[in-house]
Amino acid sequence: MLAIRLADRLHNMCTIAFVAPTRRYRVARETVDVIAPLARAAGLTDVSQELHDLSSGVLQPHPPPRSPHAR
Repeated sequence: MLAIRLADRLHNMCTIAFVAPTRRYRVARETVDVIAPLARAAGLTDVSQELHDLSSGVLQPHPPPRSPHAR
């Protein structure tokens, strides 16, 4: 059951760009606070790291790089 839940959340995080912004933030926060640590505790460190990385992209977005020729 845990593997199915983690796989579903990983898929949801891969497609999170298509979710409303308020829900996107809530899902990412829940993933960082609950789901990623649960994956790590289950010994799935790669899954945990991937979930954390995807969530961080939502919670701490990087501004797009500026072109050196832009004014």
